[in-house]
Amino acid sequence: MKLILITLFCFFSLIGFSQPTLDSLKNQLKKKTLPDSVKIKLNLDISFYYRNFNLDSMRFYANKARLLGKEIFDKNGELQGTRNIALSYVNEGKYDTSIYILNTVIKEAKSEGESALSNLADAYNSLGKAYFSLALYDSAVLAFQQTSEIFKKLNRPVDVAGSLINLGSILEDKGETVRALDYFKEALLVFEAQKHGYGIATASFNMANIFTDQGDYDKAMLYYKKVAEYDSTTGHSRDFGGSLSSIANLLLNEGDTLNALKTFKRAIHILDSVNASCEMILPINNLGDLYLSLNRMDSSLILLNKALAIAMECEMPKQIVAIRFDLGKYFLKTNELAKAEENLLEAYKTSTDLTLKNEMANSADKLYILYKRKGQTEKALEYIEIARTLDNELFNQENTRKIAQLEAEYQLEKERETFRYEQEKRNLAYQESLSSERKIIYQFIGGTVLLTILLLLILRFYFQKKKINNELQKTLKAVNEHNNQIQEQNEEISWQAELLSQKSKELEKQSMELTVSNNALAQLNEEKNTIIGIVAHDLKSPLNQIKGLLSLIKMEINNKEAIPDYLDKMEQSANRSINMIDRILDINALEHNTVNIKTEQIELSTLIQEVLDDYTVSTHNKEIELLFEHKEKFEIFSDSLLLREIIDNIISNSIKFSPKQSRITVELKDLPNSYCIAVTDQGPGISKEDQLKMFNKYQQVSANPTGNEKSTGLGLAIVKRYANILNYQIKCISDGKNGTCFIIEIPK
Repeated sequence: MKLILITLFCFFSLIGFSQPTLDSLKNQLKKKTLPDSVKIKLNLDISFYYRNFNLDSMRFYANKARLLGKEIFDKNGELQGTRNIALSYVNEGKYDTSIYILNTVIKEAKSEGESALSNLADAYNSLGKAYFSLALYDSAVLAFQQTSEIFKKLNRPVDVAGSLINLGSILEDKGETVRALDYFKEALLVFEAQKHGYGIATASFNMANIFTDQGDYDKAMLYYKKVAEYDSTTGHSRDFGGSLSSIANLLLNEGDTLNALKTFKRAIHILDSVNASCEMILPINNLGDLYLSLNRMDSSLILLNKALAIAMECEMPKQIVAIRFDLGKYFLKTNELAKAEENLLEAYKTSTDLTLKNEMANSADKLYILYKRKGQTEKALEYIEIARTLDNELFNQENTRKIAQLEAEYQLEKERETFRYEQEKRNLAYQESLSSERKIIYQFIGGTVLLTILLLLILRFYFQKKKINNELQKTLKAVNEHNNQIQEQNEEISWQAELLSQKSKELEKQSMELTVSNNALAQLNEEKNTIIGIVAHDLKSPLNQIKGLLSLIKMEINNKEAIPDYLDKMEQSANRSINMIDRILDINALEHNTVNIKTEQIELSTLIQEVLDDYTVSTHNKEIELLFEHKEKFEIFSDSLLLREIIDNIISNSIKFSPKQSRITVELKDLPNSYCIAVTDQGPGISKEDQLKMFNKYQQVSANPTGNEKSTGLGLAIVKRYANILNYQIKCISDGKNGTCFIIEIPK
């Protein structure tokens, strides 16, 4: 929890909710009918799940997401996959590699603009973590500040608070604990306002660490308990065990040995129940050290040896140093000097390799005691000199840190004094305002006295007029009776007005019903016009084929063997036209504004070849080479008539807009989740502007047919209509200059 890592996945942008299990994510990924975008998301989620315990798997799934994103032109998925790969290198400690990759992601995300802001924030956040791990604090601060600014722009307060946690962690490492504490408090307020449990636990954990270092154990205990409460209620057993271990250390510092003992045991039990062996090292070591201080030697030795074995298995050198040191203390206490020397020398050597000066000083001090007890004066003097030198260095470092902290506290106090000064100024202004208000009150009292005198005068006149009022009462009574009559008349008028209002509402309701009916009629009329257009358009192709075949019959009138084949093809075209008209003009379908689907088993390559055969004459006239590339046959269930019309219209368009002596290629491919029919021509292409509107009815593109053919603008609208009915995907790929590729994706 030292450095919180904010991510922007759909599943993890709000850290702290119940994540799906790894098995459930993998089971979802095995489904064959998943869209590519969902596959990218699942691969990213699985990759992120592995971030703390299997970095090779993390990279594997991140790379799958990256490659799939690149394949389907999903830039966000590609960038997020690359960023996860970089994050795996951060977690592995290969910071130079991760920094290089993250800078590449940042550059590409910037070029994408607003659409890739989340990727940009993720990349900066991971870059900040890499710099933080290298102790390049200034660079880390810049990266996290960039992260915070982007999250503010995206209006994501939780992620802004995460950046504040990161900035506070950097200041804490630099020794600026006062400023760090301010960042953590600010983050905690945001997390509490958003009711974000994980964020509250993270901010509380960092604040508890600072209060522990400052010796303010009461505040530290308050915040550690917040963390433990969250971990317990959310079922995060590993974190809960760690929180209990921290609470046990606080109890020990406060001298509550009995409760510290119980809490250490509880932490170990919880961590053991979830097989969190590496997390058990610290509480086992601390419990062993506690038993040593209580002279429970057997229990202490068992626990310290167990902690050492786990630490060596988990390859945690800092923990090994601490345990070796405690074992050295144990064997010094039992006067087993050879074993004490072995463990203390190992602790000193490892802490020297890791440049852990405090641990080096402690080990050297114990080695001095050891060699003094063994009577080896020269070695004893050598290690006491090392211990003193290290103590002096640590003392100087501590003083430097304290000076920096005092300077930070002075600056903060200065800011507080300025705030108090401004507050005093505001108070003085308030007092002056209050004095002015008192004057107004005195004036009000004087006015009230004058008003009272005036009222007394009015009372005098009141009694004089009372007699006159009595006489007026009789007159008023007569007036009231007259008013009652008027009121009765008004009630009758009101009742009549209510009747008129009800009739008005009924008329309004009838008017609305007429409006709805008119709209329905207008919609039916529009659908009728569309159907007439479709019929006219769809009849053109078979009629043109019949016309071409008639021309061939005239040309080969003496070739009696060819004529029956031409007549068969003419009959097929005529039958197809009749079937299409019957389907489009189906009365029941018209009433429901739908087209009835008649599903049957179709062999795709045969159907495509039949369509291509119909265009033999057209391609021959324009000297166009029509190629069909496929490796095997594929059986599907679909409406053969509608599918044939989709392919027919796309082929017709390609021929219409292709220049003479060019090539049209039709490819049939078997993809993991679909069959793909790709029709590629060498025509003028379709501009990006035309691609946005080409599926609209009666919409003609900028390019003109190359053989003076006529275009109604309905062909692609029909393709889109039938594709939607069959739940197929239609895609167009063209740069507007060099040809066009239409892709039909048929789900498996």
